[in-house]
Amino acid sequence: DIGYNATKKQYYYGLKGSFEVGSDGHIWAYTLSKASKHDIKMVEDLLRQYRCQYILADQGYLSNELKKKLEKEGIWFWTPSRKI
Repeated sequence: DIGYNATKKQYYYGLKGSFEVGSDGHIWAYTLSKASKHDIKMVEDLLRQYRCQYILADQGYLSNELKKKLEKEGIWFWTPSRKI
């Protein structure tokens, strides 16, 4: 499967992984998917495995809709701002 990395502006072949890691460094949840699946689609898979109160994510997870949804569920969701 072919995915696209918007930050690096390049295509890649393979798969991608998303991990939920605690402040102690332990992996509490993980999911693997095809490369073309958007990162924000994996958040629900992770939260089904391990529910947490705080999520610190990279720019691949930028989504106001997801942030609002998680806030309603009592989850603090932070991603860096998109570069202008």
